[in-house]
Amino acid sequence: MPDSSVLVVDDHPLILQACGMVFEEAHAAVYCAGDVEEGYRCFVANRPTVVVADLTYRDRPLSGFSLIARIRAVAPEARILVFSMNDDPTVVARALAAGATGYLLKDTTTSDLLAAFHRVRAGMVSIDHRLAVTRGDAVRHRFRHHTRSLS
Repeated sequence: MPDSSVLVVDDHPLILQACGMVFEEAHAAVYCAGDVEEGYRCFVANRPTVVVADLTYRDRPLSGFSLIARIRAVAPEARILVFSMNDDPTVVARALAAGATGYLLKDTTTSDLLAAFHRVRAGMVSIDHRLAVTRGDAVRHRFRHHTRSLS
């Protein structure tokens, strides 16, 4: 019986399939979406515990930011793990400021993906250790985001 659920949003079928298998083995119910619109509809319909989403979709660079914003608008408590190849510290900081709970690079290991999933599911910030964004920066971005949403 699944103890949590995850929505994986990515436009690469292989990523969807691989992530689905990883999370199913971790006893999570898995939902998959191939683009931002489908991802948003799936989130609203299923309210998964964690959303794992890319930032870039075919011919729509960084459109994952709109997905983060739309999910946060209907569920401010949503836990979102960005799963991307983009390692630009500015993009990482922007994703965290937009409401992502974590950021992981796609060339990671399965165990790192699962560890990030579990941290994000628990409400903790999770940043890929290879990124030039410090954990303190991530916490400050999340704090500013929550403080703004409370005003």
